Amino acid sequence: MKAKLNAYHQALASDPQREHGNILLACESRRRLANLTRCAPPGPPWIWGTTDREHYTLLPARKQRRRLTELPAVPRNQDRRLSDCVCRRWRQAHAPTTAHTA
Repeated sequence: MKAKLNAYHQALASDPQREHGNILLACESRRRLANLTRCAPPGPPWIWGTTDREHYTLLPARKQRRRLTELPAVPRNQDRRLSDCVCRRWRQAHAPTTAHTA
């Protein structure tokens, strides 16, 4: 997992808005979140972890806790829904395919 978290940092290294970049990790357990905390490099981009998908903790220090709407971000285009942005790439890659019958 450490390599994957470092890959996010490398991928965003030249992004001019990197200071506002957030990597969100939704974990099923506190134990998993604790393991990711040990692997997370300091930001930016900022890595936030959650187990309840409501409150996000800044990793690795875990000294800040914020709601999703309170995370550092570029002002959002009000014409786009938040759900259009969060996990967008994951949803596209994992979209169910429909079977065509002849």
